[in-house]
Order: sequence, then C-alpha cells, then structure tokens
Amino acid sequence: MGKIVLLVSRDEMLHQAHNILQEKKYKIEMMKAIRTEDAVVEARHAIADGASIIIARACRRL
Repeated sequence: MGKIVLLVSRDEMLHQAHNILQEKKYKIEMMKAIRTEDAVVEARHAIADGASIIIARACRRL
C-alpha cells in the first residue's frame, strides 16, 4: 500500500482519528490539522513527499 496522509481541519478531528487508528493496522505516514483554505497546498506538499493516498476532511465555517 502507498504512503497515506490524513489532513483534517480541527485538532479534535485529529485526536479522534488517532484514537480510531490505534485499533487498526493502517500505517498513516502523516496526520496533520490544517486550515481548510490551505488544503490544496498541503495536499500538493504531501504528494511531493511521496503520498499516494490523501484522506482529507474540510470544515465549512458558519
């Protein structure tokens, strides 16, 4: 399996994902909380660093 990167928009989401992934055998190379408006730039950096799977969750501000 390729290099997996997880990008989320809030620290709470990052902690939830971390807790869930503790139960699984998936190896996530990078987990990072980012601003939604930076998602494309962050994804491009991840690809440049060798990521082949990007899991991203944006948060729309109300």
